[in-house]
Amino acid sequence: MPDHTAVVYITLDAPQVDGNYLLKWDMVEEFVTWFAWRNVPTLDIPVEVTPDRVPPEPPPAGQLKASASHNNIQQGYDNLQQALDSNPYTRWSSVHQQRPGMWFQVDLGQEQTVSQIQLTNANSPQDYPRGYIMKVSRNGQTWETIAENSNNNQPVSVVFTPRPVRFFRVEQTGSSDQWWWSIHTINIAGEARVTGRASHNNVLVGADNVLQAFDGKADTRWSTRTLQQPGQWFEIDLNTIRTVKRLILDNQNSPADYPRGYIVRLSENQQNWVEVGRNPQNSGSLDISFTPRPARFIRIEQTGSADRWWWSIHRVGIE
Repeated sequence: MPDHTAVVYITLDAPQVDGNYLLKWDMVEEFVTWFAWRNVPTLDIPVEVTPDRVPPEPPPAGQLKASASHNNIQQGYDNLQQALDSNPYTRWSSVHQQRPGMWFQVDLGQEQTVSQIQLTNANSPQDYPRGYIMKVSRNGQTWETIAENSNNNQPVSVVFTPRPVRFFRVEQTGSSDQWWWSIHTINIAGEARVTGRASHNNVLVGADNVLQAFDGKADTRWSTRTLQQPGQWFEIDLNTIRTVKRLILDNQNSPADYPRGYIVRLSENQQNWVEVGRNPQNSGSLDISFTPRPARFIRIEQTGSADRWWWSIHRVGIE
């Protein structure tokens, strides 16, 4: 409202590289324009970023410890601790172009049952290993290969039969003349987690990211962040084959963001798909039941359109 003021508290993540920056503040009217595009000056604030001079404490007993063939340091630029701090905006990096023979190893601190390991690099999207072998061990001496991909094109996510593990090691078998190898976060699960990807806003961090469709929270969401159009899709990976008979996509906190039309398909291998649901004139949250069948992948394709609303998913339910 004119002549009114408001106080807004915002937390920002600093750039990883120290130096002098210019922080620009702007406002947006959703679906209309940024104020700066209408010649409203931004608020510009000079910012000096300095490196953290306090060395990180060693991890307590029983917590993750990492080592690597390259950039094997516990503090400083792209250090090992930054792959273990659960912060998607920090990272470990090889600080060298990818070459066969590079490796990254994690000690879980104690033996535990594991069935899924993910190495994320969403904020360094080109820094996935071009080829890899993943091995696990109970003692750091006898190793078992659980996954191998000589022509990898995405972040590492490996699902395997649950087994006792204390150490895992990823060995680089590919190469890149342009990109380093980076790891922002490491996810380890005893039971395979449900993950996903999308045709639009296919990001794992930031506003309306894919992970927020699976965090079980009604107040977070994934969204296309663009108006609904035919051909948009959202794909769910159960990371294991299981029998499926019902799919729920909740958008109660974004009540107008349901798909205007949809097709639901299932697959065991991401190649052969079976259609289990279709509605060209949908008018609410998606909740469909179908004949039980084995599947690992579930894909929802948008067949409708909306000239005002995005497509959003706050929570995913699968039976």
